[in-house]
Amino acid sequence: MKYRFGIAEVIAGILGAFLFSTLHMVLTGFLQEGSIWCCDRIELVIIILIAALFGPYAALISTLAGCFCCSFISGVPIDLVRAVCLGFFSVIIGLYAQKFGVREGMFTQENIIEFNVLQMLMNLIVFVFLMPLFSFFLEGSLIYYSIEEGIEIMLYNIIFVSVIDSVLMQIINMVCRRHDESSTDHRESFFSKLISK
Repeated sequence: MKYRFGIAEVIAGILGAFLFSTLHMVLTGFLQEGSIWCCDRIELVIIILIAALFGPYAALISTLAGCFCCSFISGVPIDLVRAVCLGFFSVIIGLYAQKFGVREGMFTQENIIEFNVLQMLMNLIVFVFLMPLFSFFLEGSLIYYSIEEGIEIMLYNIIFVSVIDSVLMQIINMVCRRHDESSTDHRESFFSKLISK
C-alpha cells in the first residue's frame, strides 16, 4: 500500500493531532508533577504510531497540528524547535511505513527489530544532535546541558516507544491480518460456489 497525500492521510493526521492534544490536556489537568515529562513520552508514542500506520504526510500533519494545539491549550508560545524536530522524526518513520506493512498484516519479527533500530537512531539524531544544535543557534542555550538533557530524553523515549508502540503495532497487525484472511476466505467461498454452479 502506497502512502500518498490524500483525504485518508489528512483525516488520520487530524485525528492524531486531536488525540495528541486531548491527552496533553487530560494529563496536564490530572498530573501536577511530571506532567510535561509524561506528555512528551505519550505524544511521541502517538506520533510514531500515526507515522507507521498512515505514512509521512499524516505524521507531519499530526505532529505540527498537535504541537500547535498543545501550545494553544497551555497558553504558551509554540516551541518551534521541538515542533520541527518532531516533524522530521515523524516523517522519517512515516517513510518506512510501507516497509513495515502494519496495515497489511505483514509486520514480522524482523520488521519489529528494524522499527526499533530506526526509532533508536532517530531518537539519537533528533534529541542528542538536532535539538541541542537548534537550541544553541536559535535560543542561545548551553549546548553541553542541552546534549545532557537530550541523552536523558532519548533513553526514556526509546524505552516507551520500544514497549508501547511495538505492542500496539503488533496488535493492529494481527487485527489487519485476520481481517484480510477472513476477506480472502469469503472471496474464495464465493468463487467456489460460482464454479460449483
